[in-house]
Amino acid sequence: MIFDPLISEIAALPLTMLVRPADVQNDDTQTACWCPFSKEEGDGANTPHFIIYKNERGGLYKDPVSRWMCTRTKRQGYGAIELYAAIHNLGFWSEHKGCASSITVEGENLRKVCRELAVKCGYSEDEIAKRWPSILHRDYRGVSDRPLTSFDFQPKTDFTPQELTALGCSVWVDSSNKAHFGFDTDRLDSKWHFEPYFIQQDFAIYSLTECTLPAVNRNGEPVSEKIYGTPFNPLFLAYVDAEDERCGCVFRPAMDVPPIVFSNDEEVKPSKVSRWLSGDRVFTFAVEHRTTESTAVRRAIDTLDPDEIVTETKQVWTEGEDKDGVPNGRWQLTEEPIEDKDIKAQGVIFCTTPQDAVATYYHLKALRYTFPKTQQKWFHVAFSYGKVDFSPVHYNKLSRFAERVYTLFPNDNRSVLAARAIGRRYRDILRASLPPNMSDRLYLRTPRVFARPVRSVRDFFLAYRMPKEESFLYDDDLDRRFVACITSALSSCPMEKKQKRDTRGRVKEDYYVIDPATVWEFMAAEGYVRDVDMESTDKIGRFVHISGPFADELDAPSMVQRVQECLTEYARQNNSDPEDYRLMVQAISRDNREVNEKTIGSLPAVQVNYKDGYGPDVDYFYFQNGALRITKDEITLVPYSQIDFNIDRGEVMPWPFYMPQSHPFAIEENPVYQDRKKAIEAKREQKDDNGQPLYTLQQLASESTELALWAQGHRWMVDWKGKQDKDMCPSLRVLRGFANEDWKTEQDLLHAGKTFSSEEQLELDGRMANLVFCLGRVLWRYRESKSNCIPYLVENTVSSNGRAEGGSGKSTFVKMFAGSCCYILDIDGKNIEPSRDLSFSLSRYVHRHHRVVHWEDVNQNFSIKSLYNYATGSFVTQKKFVDPQEIKLSEGPGHVVSSNYPLSDMDDSTMRRVCLGGFSHRFSGENILKNKAARYISDVMPDFNPVSLDRMSNRTRSQLIMICAIAVQFVMRFDEKVDAQKKYMEQRTLTQSLGESFLRFARVFFGQEHVYGVPIDLDSMLEEYKADYAEASKNKNDSFSTKAFKRRVMDYCETCGITMNPPQMFRKTKNGQPSKAEQTNYFAHQAWCTRRYFEGREWEGDTTIQPKQVRELVRTEHAVYFYRTKDKQPADYDELMATYTEFLKQPDPAPILDDKGNVVVLTDEERQRWRDFKDRRQGKYSGGGGTVVTTTPAPPAVDESDLPF
Repeated sequence: MIFDPLISEIAALPLTMLVRPADVQNDDTQTACWCPFSKEEGDGANTPHFIIYKNERGGLYKDPVSRWMCTRTKRQGYGAIELYAAIHNLGFWSEHKGCASSITVEGENLRKVCRELAVKCGYSEDEIAKRWPSILHRDYRGVSDRPLTSFDFQPKTDFTPQELTALGCSVWVDSSNKAHFGFDTDRLDSKWHFEPYFIQQDFAIYSLTECTLPAVNRNGEPVSEKIYGTPFNPLFLAYVDAEDERCGCVFRPAMDVPPIVFSNDEEVKPSKVSRWLSGDRVFTFAVEHRTTESTAVRRAIDTLDPDEIVTETKQVWTEGEDKDGVPNGRWQLTEEPIEDKDIKAQGVIFCTTPQDAVATYYHLKALRYTFPKTQQKWFHVAFSYGKVDFSPVHYNKLSRFAERVYTLFPNDNRSVLAARAIGRRYRDILRASLPPNMSDRLYLRTPRVFARPVRSVRDFFLAYRMPKEESFLYDDDLDRRFVACITSALSSCPMEKKQKRDTRGRVKEDYYVIDPATVWEFMAAEGYVRDVDMESTDKIGRFVHISGPFADELDAPSMVQRVQECLTEYARQNNSDPEDYRLMVQAISRDNREVNEKTIGSLPAVQVNYKDGYGPDVDYFYFQNGALRITKDEITLVPYSQIDFNIDRGEVMPWPFYMPQSHPFAIEENPVYQDRKKAIEAKREQKDDNGQPLYTLQQLASESTELALWAQGHRWMVDWKGKQDKDMCPSLRVLRGFANEDWKTEQDLLHAGKTFSSEEQLELDGRMANLVFCLGRVLWRYRESKSNCIPYLVENTVSSNGRAEGGSGKSTFVKMFAGSCCYILDIDGKNIEPSRDLSFSLSRYVHRHHRVVHWEDVNQNFSIKSLYNYATGSFVTQKKFVDPQEIKLSEGPGHVVSSNYPLSDMDDSTMRRVCLGGFSHRFSGENILKNKAARYISDVMPDFNPVSLDRMSNRTRSQLIMICAIAVQFVMRFDEKVDAQKKYMEQRTLTQSLGESFLRFARVFFGQEHVYGVPIDLDSMLEEYKADYAEASKNKNDSFSTKAFKRRVMDYCETCGITMNPPQMFRKTKNGQPSKAEQTNYFAHQAWCTRRYFEGREWEGDTTIQPKQVRELVRTEHAVYFYRTKDKQPADYDELMATYTEFLKQPDPAPILDDKGNVVVLTDEERQRWRDFKDRRQGKYSGGGGTVVTTTPAPPAVDESDLPF
């Protein structure tokens, strides 16, 4: 091996950069440090158990580096790279027989480790670019000093450990610093042991320092590009002929890119080289020297590997002869030598990439030398130089070389489909497959290798970890587990032709039988498999037909019928004559015991991959002419041939999509909002001179709340692409109309030649962003995002009597916009009974067909809580007499509710799961009784048809789809809920939840400036409400208890951004427990209260006195404090008491005045009279023995001076 100087230099960095040595050292040969894995510091109970050995050096580097080990976890390694990777989980651990476990750091992980270590050493980006430029680039390229007309390269003499890892050969060292290779046999006494240079001999594959491509024209000048090989992204060259070096390919196993095929031979084009096959040297020798008289297999083996065994005889039926040499009519099997033109190797495995072929070849060879007595199977490998489809030429070369031809492709869906397609075309090819549990994280050392999911042969040997059961069955030998994948391969030929012979060996008849071992591989090649959910108890799963990326579900009877049809079609295509066809059909009818509803459970099980079609950064819409791919950065139409995941065919919309020339609009964040948000974040970090936070949490929370309220109308800015409403596409005009609450004002302005002010435009942009979010959220299938919620669509405004009007286009919004790009299940919300299980309402739901469930026009009795689980968990659909079906949240549809009624509940649980979507009345129907003219959507969209979208023009429908795609992209980019603007939603939601009379009271009460920051008597508030509002209300729900009144006050405050009794104002007890005031959320303070005198039935007939309302400062047990976001809150209890003391010194801030402007107070006479009244009233309910004593009020006092005597 050779070693990369960059890796060797960084690995030699001092380890004390990464771990902290203990203060006390007891051994001069080692340095004890605090362990970075357990994170335990010296507290007296622990000891530093991470050791750096000063005298033990080694590792896979040019110069040996220090060994380190955690004595508790037994993790160990060499140098800074391995230690940093182990600390930050940037590598994976492997176990080796007879050696300690080692960590492998590859690809992007290795580059990240090196870059971060360089920064840790103090190097700047510019210094790194000068010293180690390859660290900064995954795909490191440059420009040649002079243009070249041919391909040029710089091969190395050997391989580095990083290059061997890229080819699938793990490398590690033992305690004596001897290197071991994953391609080697475990048998120490074997006559063969792997050496890295064998790859050059066996495959003509070399690692490269760099390669230079032939010049291309750039800006009128010929330019040759250079590609550099790095330890993070190695570069390899596979020659067609290592002696003349004229043709071959350059490949990079660390990147998922096709090989670069080259030809410096003018007579041979690179496209031709792409189709050529390469492989191990026995295969390439035989292919090169093959003639019509000889396969050259025997010659290749005798020349290159004389120990290999080939089949030299075959059994044939021959007629026996008597002693005179006359045929006697008896037939028997005899051994007959195979001619040289028919001699073949035992097997050849076709792989998709050079690295998979190399890994397959050496691991199978190592197994043969590890078990020389039992593993006497020789396998050769082949691959194409370019990324081309498997062709008849490939098949002919492979089938002439070996008795058995295998395909061994990666286990991703696209590769498996490609392998099965080959098996469908060439029925005798055996399809080998890697273990199905390779997709399960439990069986992997790491889920990703070289920044890609584990899926290939190379990845299998690097990352696969056998469970205990497998390890026991295969003697803890991964090569034995691998060869089982090869030897268990099946062809897709479903029938076998046989002969019946009599006792004399003569043929009586020919017949066919269905092969029970291969018929299911045949059906899999036709695309029929079982989709099994590994987490489900149902291990039969669903029967699915996969054609390209599309998946169609079938029930069991249909699956049986499809097997019969596919076998019949096979017989029709593969018969040699009508009699042969008859025998095949006869076998299909006769052997029905092999195909029934029980045996179809033998179909190969797969996990149909729907999940890669959506995620945090991507989603798709599906149409007749392709899939619309939506990412955070772009929206593109992708042909289905480029889709590498599965699509339920029921998701594909029955119309095409045509990409508009430009996006109709865009939404971005207001820079002012971004600046204000950054300012608040900066304040969180600011400290005073004593190192204490400069701003309290309450101040920061207050600013954040104020920003959130401001942001509702100012955060979002819509780029209308410089167009006025009349110039926009019809679809956008409709959506803008839904959002435009001030449409009447805008019409007046436009009539006068004016437009919205900047403030009005921001208001409209905010409402537009709200509706775009609701649309995008319900369509984006990724449910694990923080913005996941259920849009609840209502009108912005409510009539004065609170009645629902509707007709604003909420249902049209869902059916027309969302319905243009997905299927929607509409559920009539008016017919939902409150007590009924919603699972039955979803009986028409078809999984993966319906992307959206629309709870349409729900009434005021509908409880949004019944949908909680649909937003945050799995849910159940149920049909009568059928078992319920549970749908996972990650696979479930989006839900949207439209209603003419506001939410009946506004608690935190509801608001966390719901996003209110506000609609204007820009569009509405005609109402003659109310003198309302119609404002139809068809006025701005002539081909409007929400019921039959297929009747719309392709252009209009594509505009709708594009708007939906932009909406999904908007939600994907920002992933934050965008609620309707508070000022429009507050009236509807508060009226519904708090009651109309209370809302009127609260708005008047909290509209007074003097109620903030001073003690307020809650009982006095309730009395005021009862006297002036509740008693005038005809609604019984407007009369409630003290506790209910307090709850409504708190709900109103939370909604309006008012804080009641901030928690920091309560005093803590000595033991730190909450005080009584904090427990009750009340203060026992004096407060200005309104007292009502001489009112009630007792005073109705008294003409000597008038009712009075007087404000008095009295002590109450139910005092509360209110603060708005702009009000300064006391920082603690002491500051509150200082404010309270000052309050007591001040006069009444809102006294009641009489007609002359004087403060209304009780006169002494009125006060005495009221006291007497209270005393008499007290006596009314007094008396001994519990007897009620009735007293008559005393007559009014008489002025005796006016009496005559």
